[in-house]
Amino acid sequence: MKDFFKKKFLIRLSISLGVIFLLIVINILINSDINSRVAGIQGLRKDLAFRAQAINSLLILKQESQRAQNYSGLLQTILPAPEQLINFRKAVKAIGVNNQVDADLTFGAQEPGTDTVPGHISFNMSATAGSLESFIGFLKGIEASPYLVAINSIQLNQDSKTSKASLAGQVYSR
Repeated sequence: MKDFFKKKFLIRLSISLGVIFLLIVINILINSDINSRVAGIQGLRKDLAFRAQAINSLLILKQESQRAQNYSGLLQTILPAPEQLINFRKAVKAIGVNNQVDADLTFGAQEPGTDTVPGHISFNMSATAGSLESFIGFLKGIEASPYLVAINSIQLNQDSKTSKASLAGQVYSR
């Protein structure tokens, strides 16, 4: 009888331990599955936050694009059409006459403009002035002209009677 109870006790104990071991294994598997799902959810949240930020940036860019369109018309009126750059030579001559500077202008290569980048024509100029002040007034006159001009280099030679300069630059167009 003692053996019978002992045997029954061991059977019940082993069944209980087996059930506990099985429950522990199931608990570990469920915990692992939950952790992997949490990691997946966190990844999805990061992706969702990134997408929300991208959409917000896109919205801001669209609004800024609309503002830029308003300024685009203004820029079109500021920059002359490429055909109008022919008059730049006449304007330079007139500015030279006003400042007692003899200026000779030659155009170089033309780069056409795009929707986002203005076009330009390169130029070389030689100028002879009676004084340095006349030459500086000439440069200020070009700067004040309705043309957008970039002077890339100036080589100035001055003697007792005249100032001679060689200029290279660009005049911008639409």
